[in-house]
Amino acid sequence: MTIHDRLKLVIKWLIGTGVATNQEAIGRLMGYTNKSSFSQILNDKVPIPGDFINRLCMLNENINLVWIEKEVGDMILDNSASKTSLNMQHTDLRESDSIYYKMYKEKDAEVGALKEEIGALKLRIRQLESQDKEPEHYPARDEATETFISKPSGDYGEGYSPTKPHTTSKRSSAGKI
Repeated sequence: MTIHDRLKLVIKWLIGTGVATNQEAIGRLMGYTNKSSFSQILNDKVPIPGDFINRLCMLNENINLVWIEKEVGDMILDNSASKTSLNMQHTDLRESDSIYYKMYKEKDAEVGALKEEIGALKLRIRQLESQDKEPEHYPARDEATETFISKPSGDYGEGYSPTKPHTTSKRSSAGKI
């Protein structure tokens, strides 16, 4: 039996259980507005979309997804076993959800603390910037500073111009451009 044969059997079963009145109605329940595209999937004219089987199984919790995909087990699940399994899965989800929620709360608190720290740092930056703009922040020039600024630098020694090279240089390339 092909996967398409199994899909058609499941659809007939869904119609028989009253989920829908016909194949077209099943297609609409699965989100297909065009009955032709739904029919093409069932008749193997186009490939089966990745979520098609999952959407079909969502129409009734008793449909066995593994049977549709691999023809393993029965088409219809045993309700008592599936309810026990679902309860166990639900318990596991609640436990993992609480772990994730705790992690979320910790991260949320950390983000809040970082936002406060960023706000304090931005305020400190504004304070420092406003201090830099104030003239009294800069030290007043004293007499020694004024004298140093007004006199030329003695880095060149006596008789040397700061813009022209000395003529008695021992280097042959001195002064040439």
